[in-house]
Parts: sequence; C-alpha cells; structure tokens
Amino acid sequence: MDRKHITKFIKFAITSGIATLADIFVLWFLTSIIGVFYLISATIAFILGSSLNYSINYIWTFKGTKTNKIKGLISFILIGA
Repeated sequence: MDRKHITKFIKFAITSGIATLADIFVLWFLTSIIGVFYLISATIAFILGSSLNYSINYIWTFKGTKTNKIKGLISFILIGA
C-alpha cells in the first residue's frame, strides 16, 4: 500500500472511532439520564452516529467525492442497518 491509502485508512479509523464514541454517549445519555426506552435510544444513537460518521468521512477522508450528499447518507445508513 502506498502512503495515500494508509493516510485514508487512518482518517477512516479516526472518524469511525469518533462516531462510535458519539453513538455510545447518545445511547447512554438518552437511556440513563433522560430515561428514554433503550430501543428508541439505540435507534436515535445509531442514526446520529452514522450521520456523523458519514459527514466527517465525506468532508475529511473522501473529500472530492462527487456523490450526492443526501443519497449517499441514506445509502450509508441503510447499509449500516
């Protein structure tokens, strides 16, 4: 692998870590602090975490991609689900 691919992989890993932490935090906050039913909390956390993951990757990791942002986000979430 060349340097470009390694850099992209590292960016992707960092972005995924941030999104995972956000997902876990939202799940914990909604369930433990607010008292929302855990399945609803998990759904909201998944959507927010996935949206964050897609957005950061779109802007930082894969900048210059010509994909429609909304169609790409919907596809990303559906594939993740």
